[in-house]
Amino acid sequence: MLATIELGKPEKFGGIVNNSRTFGAAVCSFIKGENQDLIRKELIHRHIAWLTALRYQLRLEREWEHTEYRIMGKYIPTICEAYFDQLENEVVE
Repeated sequence: MLATIELGKPEKFGGIVNNSRTFGAAVCSFIKGENQDLIRKELIHRHIAWLTALRYQLRLEREWEHTEYRIMGKYIPTICEAYFDQLENEVVE
């Protein structure tokens, strides 16, 4: 469901937010039984990890981008790859 969303338009990101809320509500409502808290926590954490990976992937430089403006600080003050280097630490925490 979330992986098939075509990115690029603001309303698509709103769809990701709405689907994430729906997923969280479904996990909390439908996961029952032994170890339900552990399973819920694992599913929610995996989803947050996916969202974090998507965020970092979208920040990466692309061949077609005008990176000279980024380097000059016109659009983004730092190079996006610096964020990517922090991905593993953020997901692990």
